[in-house]
Amino acid sequence: MNQRDTIVVSIDFQKRLVSAMADAESMLDEAVKILKGADILGIPVLFTQQYTKGLGDTVPKIKDASSDFSYIEKQSFSVMGAKEFSDRLDELKPENIIIIGIEMHICVLQSALDLLDEGFNVFVAADCVSSRKRFDKEVALDRLQAKGVELLTVEAALFQLLSSMENPDFRKISKLIK
Repeated sequence: MNQRDTIVVSIDFQKRLVSAMADAESMLDEAVKILKGADILGIPVLFTQQYTKGLGDTVPKIKDASSDFSYIEKQSFSVMGAKEFSDRLDELKPENIIIIGIEMHICVLQSALDLLDEGFNVFVAADCVSSRKRFDKEVALDRLQAKGVELLTVEAALFQLLSSMENPDFRKISKLIK
């Protein structure tokens, strides 16, 4: 996984969903770090919103973490059910996809499985996902690992993307993590 072949997918950090999540504040804090890190490293981020009319917009904390926020509307639980999303994947041609978002046991799980089926290397930032119930999150993470999805943390992801402290963005990322 490196800066040139990786994207981040941010799934459904919407007002009505975020407020119901276990550990919402720490999840949002970590999500902000990976989104700001993606900006620093020039890594594209695809944002989705599930049924915006009913679930509201992406929360400001997430929107403000990206210099180029725009979202893809979806009705399906998996991001792959949205044609605009798959079209963007065709344009970007990533090998690796880091997923953050909610709810872990529904939209994140189904998206990760579908992306894996499409041949992508799928990573889930475990500190940037949540469900209303912690047990739902745990079971979904276990299921994904059994299928070959790799779990990581924001800090591990960002330092893997840097590869070396010789990377010109090393200091910016180090400062972001602290």
